[in-house]
Amino acid sequence: MTEGKEIIDLTDEDKEEPWCASCAQFADYRRKWSTFPRADLDGGSYTQNEEIPYCVTCDSRMHYLRACRRVVWGVRLICLFCGFISTLLFFVLFTPSAYSLLGWIFSVLLLIGFSKLPVQSLYVLKQYNAKQSNHSPQSM
Repeated sequence: MTEGKEIIDLTDEDKEEPWCASCAQFADYRRKWSTFPRADLDGGSYTQNEEIPYCVTCDSRMHYLRACRRVVWGVRLICLFCGFISTLLFFVLFTPSAYSLLGWIFSVLLLIGFSKLPVQSLYVLKQYNAKQSNHSPQSM
């Protein structure tokens, strides 16, 4: 009678460990749950639960490195695409002049500023890379 009912484990097996930028390590963590309202297709709303890891040692929020890399590379690709479009706009659509060159320089500077927007993700990845470079063996 119980052979027909199997228990299926729905947990992620390949779930990565979160990184604590304050402790600069993969520390022990506890999960805190946060809820926020989401809209559904029928015009209503529902609450969605999200698991947020917090470090046990320093009680700061921990980050998943894969998500940080996706955010940083996504913003960089969007900025690269917008830079390509602005180059086409200022040098192909308009006749090249001093004003189009100034407009292009302004748009490039603005895109460089936009590429620095994921500050927290950049900080976490910088801390992780610094920790990894300290632990790598020095070859002579």
